[in-house]
Amino acid sequence: MVEGLEGKRWLAGRVADIASLKAGRHAVLRISADGRKYLLPLSKCGCPPGHGVRFRGEELCEAEFCREFLEDVASGRVPGIRVVGSIPLPLRFLGVLREDSTHPLALYWAGGQRVVVKGYREETKHNYEPFFYYYLRGKGLTPPFKAYYEWRGSPLGLITGYLEGEDGGLQFYRSLLNSLKSGEAEAPEEEACRVARVLAGFHVAMLGCAEGWCGTAIVDAGDVESWRRRIRFYYGRIHSPILKERVEAAARGMEKYLGSLKARIHQDFHLSQLMRVGGEYFILDFEGEPGRPEAWRGELEPPLRDFASLLRSISYISFFAVKEAGSLSMEEAAETLFTDSNEMSVVRTWGRSVARILAECYLERLEELGGGGAAMSLENAEELLEIVEPWYVERGLYEAYYEAMYRKKNVVAAVSTLAAHVPL
Repeated sequence: MVEGLEGKRWLAGRVADIASLKAGRHAVLRISADGRKYLLPLSKCGCPPGHGVRFRGEELCEAEFCREFLEDVASGRVPGIRVVGSIPLPLRFLGVLREDSTHPLALYWAGGQRVVVKGYREETKHNYEPFFYYYLRGKGLTPPFKAYYEWRGSPLGLITGYLEGEDGGLQFYRSLLNSLKSGEAEAPEEEACRVARVLAGFHVAMLGCAEGWCGTAIVDAGDVESWRRRIRFYYGRIHSPILKERVEAAARGMEKYLGSLKARIHQDFHLSQLMRVGGEYFILDFEGEPGRPEAWRGELEPPLRDFASLLRSISYISFFAVKEAGSLSMEEAAETLFTDSNEMSVVRTWGRSVARILAECYLERLEELGGGGAAMSLENAEELLEIVEPWYVERGLYEAYYEAMYRKKNVVAAVSTLAAHVPL
């Protein structure tokens, strides 16, 4: 019934069933694949290459790339779709924003400005991204919120202002490459501090969120056991005995979080989830971890879990900087991490310096904002870097699990950096 779904990055698994839902002159398909459900809005318009499907003999386009669909949504002419906020009109399609993203991203000219339309595909009760943007609007932490639209309670799309900038990890990657070239580790102190302060501001904002989808609670024994099961689940999927002792220590270490605060956090906070615009950093992509099993998606977690994910950014940057600097294969780069070479001395010194700066500036900003509970009222960077270890390991295991599903060649990057303690 539907042709052209092959290769869609958002579709993880083999299609088992497709149902057509009425949406006026447009269509919404509900697709079942390997236990997950997806919503695919379709419309008839001139379609960018690779974004069309053939449905019941007719060529249709993923609706995010169709001006007519969005205008009908804005005007309330698509049955079943509700809009929160205001979609700026008139609209003019400018093009596909990114071809390598999990979800479709389109760029439009709308009401005198550029806006980004992000479509959602998975039908889940745990996509909180539109709520994050709506709640955080005006706080200077995210791109400007415009609107989101939902299909019978399930988020279907988000519209935000467009920011012109660069990937939040580029300054760090360049810094390490320059350090490897010069032979001296020079950490990007100002950049690291800015990132840490943004994360702290986000956490303080979320500790104050009291809406139905967010809120805070106290970590109890049930939480700790759930997080231990998660660690063991990921570890059991990647079969890497070299990590066994560290994994067991991380599972035991979760007990340190008993009695602390848990909240609605970003879940997937790494440097590429930030946009650097003129020296300022803005947070993107609040969908959480795309590979995380459904049962764990809705859990509240300690804010320090986001900090651990940020530290894992330094792991990936270290791996790929070593690979590029030495023109190495993935396997050769992994082997290099375990050596005592001059290059690895630079990498380790650089990575640990960045980690310390992040910790110091994060705690400093929390103190300024009165949000010490986000970091369990820790006294200094050393304490933070020590207590975050269980989440650092959990995040590294998740990365290996995710890479095994979507980018198998990168599994070695996730596992080797964790095993070689890069940076921690």
